[in-house]
Amino acid sequence: MDRAPNSTDRQPGWQHGAAPSGAPAAGQSSGRSSAPILVVDDCRINRRVAVSMLRQLGYMADVVEGGREALSAIGGGTYSLVFMDVQMPDMDGLEASRRIRQAQAAGVAGFAPDLRIVAYTTNVSPEQREECLSAGMDDHLGKPVSTDTIAAVLEKYLDPSCRFNS
Repeated sequence: MDRAPNSTDRQPGWQHGAAPSGAPAAGQSSGRSSAPILVVDDCRINRRVAVSMLRQLGYMADVVEGGREALSAIGGGTYSLVFMDVQMPDMDGLEASRRIRQAQAAGVAGFAPDLRIVAYTTNVSPEQREECLSAGMDDHLGKPVSTDTIAAVLEKYLDPSCRFNS
């Protein structure tokens, strides 16, 4: 997948700083064409926290800043799971999720039919949860998210072989 040059926030998660034990070092291939996870958030700190937690759990992640970038990345990648912020300026996570589900229904190449989308938002109201699920998201997490919560989502939706240290 093409990456924006000189933008470390858009590189695979394992390239943010030193690779953990068992992970490929920055610039080395993990043997996969892409990370199985995409983190979509307009806040740089939230992206870094998410990538750090995923790395601790043995997973790589790619990151993008908004819904439009998410559509492009998902259409050109091999993602299994997306952590999607809901409130973003360019295209919110609800609209991005609707468009992803529409592309899947239309059989658009690159949009895997089994892709899971998990809302990753500060709004934890029952109404927001229902809105997320209605937009096609599979689950709803409130920020801040603990590593244990992320681990539970990964266990629920991903095959353990996606881990870089398995």
